[in-house]
Amino acid sequence: MDIDKVRKRLQSAKGTISGFDGALNESLNGGRVSLRLVVLIVDLLCLMIHIVFTLIFIHMGISEMVCFNIGSVLFYLTLALFICRMKNYTVIVSLGLLEIVFHAIAATVYAGWNCGFAMFIVCIAPIPFFLRFRKKRLMYLMSAAMVAVFICLKIYTAGDRHVVYLQRDIFMTTSLYLFNSVFSFVMLIGFSAFFRINREITQRRLTEQNESLSKLAAIDPLTGLFNRRAMTDYLRSIHDNSERTGEKYVIAMCDIDNFKMINDTYGHQAGDTALVRISQLIMRQVPTEGYVCRWGGEEILFIVPSCDCETGTRIAETIRGEVEALSFDAENESFGVTLTFGVSESRQGISYEKIISAADDCLYYGKENGKNMVVNESIIIGGRN
Repeated sequence: MDIDKVRKRLQSAKGTISGFDGALNESLNGGRVSLRLVVLIVDLLCLMIHIVFTLIFIHMGISEMVCFNIGSVLFYLTLALFICRMKNYTVIVSLGLLEIVFHAIAATVYAGWNCGFAMFIVCIAPIPFFLRFRKKRLMYLMSAAMVAVFICLKIYTAGDRHVVYLQRDIFMTTSLYLFNSVFSFVMLIGFSAFFRINREITQRRLTEQNESLSKLAAIDPLTGLFNRRAMTDYLRSIHDNSERTGEKYVIAMCDIDNFKMINDTYGHQAGDTALVRISQLIMRQVPTEGYVCRWGGEEILFIVPSCDCETGTRIAETIRGEVEALSFDAENESFGVTLTFGVSESRQGISYEKIISAADDCLYYGKENGKNMVVNESIIIGGRN
């Protein structure tokens, strides 16, 4: 199994996703779109709409709203400058929402309810729930305030009372109502699609991150091998499959000979370096379908499914020979390392714990009889005979 690839994937899984400014920015960056760019585009769209409104109110002869919209254009130009410099967009979006509410109030009072400006309040009412406030109750207060403004505005302008410039041109009123309706729907659909896409991207990244964290929890940080806890899961899975199908598997356990002496003589850094190099060598030699783990200290265990004792012994012997040929440097000195292996083959009805115990017994036999060797159960039996 290619653990190096797993480690590279794990290294790319960094950071957490939380809050609007954090989660949303991370998600959009995952789709190669920055949150700053999205907010800036929305700001420029609002600016363009107010330019259109300025021309409309000039045609309608409502000078107060002409001045209001010129002020709104300047407001969004200024906001664009802040967007380019600020990282916290909650304040910027909140100011934009406030301008939309004030504009809807003014336009409804000056031009009348039938022009449809109040619909913009309905469209933006849910947006506070997607912003990150230090005090969560602010989002509820903002949305509730928008609902209250909408209701009060309807009551205030009911029957065209208090409308400053009552519109007699039905075509103009209908056209403006349709324009505002269409743009309100576009806003609502746009915001909904935006946050839906954001949620999906965020969910996908969270899933990937959780998978990466699960893998990270299964990896020994020094060697890059699986740790004992993760290996136990693989052992159980392979054993259960063997019990069902009758296919054998082999477990091999090795130990670095005289490892304590290496640490005492050359230092723990040299010992760690040797352990890492040996782990990498074993990973390369164990077949792709096999699993390798750091069982504990300087002990390394590997399991190969669909494999018999002879093949497992041959794999272990290849590893032993290559490790013996290695040379390690420490403080201008060179030293060599050897491994002793114990190899055991699965048997029907025998638990994997007992197979590990048998491999450990073979390893112990090798340690007691000269080290730097590969021992399986047949060798032990032959030696005793």
